[in-house]
Parts: sequence; structure tokens; C-alpha cells
Amino acid sequence: MGWTHWWGVVVILVGWGSGMAMAYNEGGHHYTVSAIFAEGRPATAIADPYKVVEAFCAQLPDLAMELDAITQRQHVLWTKNEWRWGVFGDCQTNRCRHMVATHLFLHALTGTEVVPVRQAAGALIQAIDQEVQAVQKASPQDIQHLVNLACERGFADHLLGDTFAHAELHGDESKPIRLYPTGLGHWRDMHTPDFMLSRQVKKISQNTWQQWVEHASVIIEGRVGGAAVTALAIDLSPEDRSDMKDAFAEQALDMKLLKFLPDLSWKPYTPTLLEWRTDTFLNTLCEEQLQYGPSKRTGGTGVPSIQSIRPQCRTVWEGYLTRALRIFPPAVLPYASYKSEVLDRSGRLTIKLEDGQ
Repeated sequence: MGWTHWWGVVVILVGWGSGMAMAYNEGGHHYTVSAIFAEGRPATAIADPYKVVEAFCAQLPDLAMELDAITQRQHVLWTKNEWRWGVFGDCQTNRCRHMVATHLFLHALTGTEVVPVRQAAGALIQAIDQEVQAVQKASPQDIQHLVNLACERGFADHLLGDTFAHAELHGDESKPIRLYPTGLGHWRDMHTPDFMLSRQVKKISQNTWQQWVEHASVIIEGRVGGAAVTALAIDLSPEDRSDMKDAFAEQALDMKLLKFLPDLSWKPYTPTLLEWRTDTFLNTLCEEQLQYGPSKRTGGTGVPSIQSIRPQCRTVWEGYLTRALRIFPPAVLPYASYKSEVLDRSGRLTIKLEDGQ
């Protein structure tokens, strides 16, 4: 790593801090997951409230300061005694260990081959579903637990989506494609990988948004589908929107996804998710996003509640991270001692959500 690592950070700070539009501004995870859910039910049916929560939480890792990939890298950059990450790629503080956790388990920034991480995302969803079934059987009145699990499933949905978005653009397609690395992310390609149609424009055949939709339909909904969703991109003429100025038709696709949603329970919150992220580096805490939306000043309504119960961000993150550490293959971890640094001998986390503040 060495100087290449630090030069990448400089590029991130200059390029990502320049006001350039980002996919994070658009809510692509949320609208895509919502559309996948909507495709599989009658237009007149009321959306499952747990799926509404899940779809919001699929976007939350790009909206909350403690979970956002760019913000966490910035925190580590300015953390005293954390120079070893930039030079040797290992951590000295819990702030660095937390950054690594968000990059690996939410944003699929592992630097390893795509397939094992994508399989781990599917295994996470399956494990969460098993716990949901157990809670529904033993304690169906425990709404808080079920709401937290719905949000945890949204985190896994985000990871699954990012195994497509964060697959390297310039890999040799005759070989297994790799994901962008922890810490550095996709600084060499700026924001291009995040835009849903960028691969279509660049005539890259693997890890496209369309493939994400088709794969996610099977993994998160248990059905072969996605055709009605991917058809929304057909007439967007991406060849005419092939640069960063038009963001590869990102907003146009989000608006079509939004119109695809048949009732108010799938519609954006107040204000819309398009407006929830306006800064490169976030200063809004996860719990604030869940309770108020973008900020108290803008009158945000937060995520939908179920019987006035919303997800508890710390509980969701700790449950998700503990599960991910158990499921992810060891080869994905950045260095050999990482797991023992974040889990004690009893299997309890030694890092907290607050380490990302």
C-alpha cells in the first residue's frame, strides 16, 4: 500500500469533496429494492410494512455517518496513531476497526473476488430469515425485535447490491472479477461504479444493475423475476448520458423506479430520499436518520414505523456485524488478527457504533 494508499486518500478528499453528484444522493438501493418487492405483488395490495422498513434500511448505510464508507475513511485519515492503516493496512484503534467493518460487511469493499462475498450476503439474508421465523413462532408480539431484523435484512440487501456496484470496472472479464479494496474503495474510478447504468454505458457485461435486480429477486424475494424492473432502463438512451454530468441517467432511472411503485407506502419520505444526502462527508447519526429523516430542520419524518416502533440502529448494527463475522469467509478479512480484535473470547463485540462518530 504505502504512498499509493495515501495518494488514493488525497484523491478521495479532493474529488469527492468537490460537489460532484453521487449515486448516494439518489437512493438507488432503496428504490431498486422497493421495486423488486413491488413487482412480486398485485398493484392494489398494501405493501408489507416490514418490507418498507427493509427497503429504507437498504439505503441507510449511505445515509448515516457511522455507516457511510467515505465518511468512515475520512475519520480514520484524521485519527491520531492510525498511520499504520495507510502504510501497512492494519488497525491500531477501534475507529479504524469500525471503518473496516463498514467497508467489508456493508459496502463489499474487500479487495477479494466477488463470488464469495456475494454468497456471504445471501447467507446473511438466509440466517436473518431463520431468526425471523423463530421470533414469529416464539414471540410474535415482539415487534421491536422483528423491526430490527427487517432493518438488518436491509443492511444485507445493501451488501448484496454493492457486490455488483463495487466490482472493479477494469478487471479482466476472462478472470474472476474482484471487488474494490478496503479503505481505498474505488477512488481510481471516482463515482462511476456507483451509478446503476454506468456498466451498461461502458459496455461491461458483468455486474450490471440489471444482473443485480435479477439476482436480488431470487435472493431477497425467493422468485425468478426482475424483468418488469429492468425494463424501466430500456428507453433511457444511456449512450446519450455517458458522462458524469448526467450521472449515467441515475436520477432518470430513480424517477422511473419511483413511478413503478404502486401505492403511497412505497413512495419516498419527506423530503424525498433524493434530498437526504447532500454532503460528501456525513454528519447525521444513524439514529437521527431513523427518527427524523434528513434533519430536524427540514421536517423529515424518518422511516415508517410499525405500531409506532422504529429500528434501533445500535441493536441492528451489532446484530448484523456479529452475524457477518460468523458467516464471512476468513479470506475476506484484511489481516489475520482482525476478527480476534473485534470479538472477545465470549463472542461479544469490542467495537461499537459510536466508534464511527
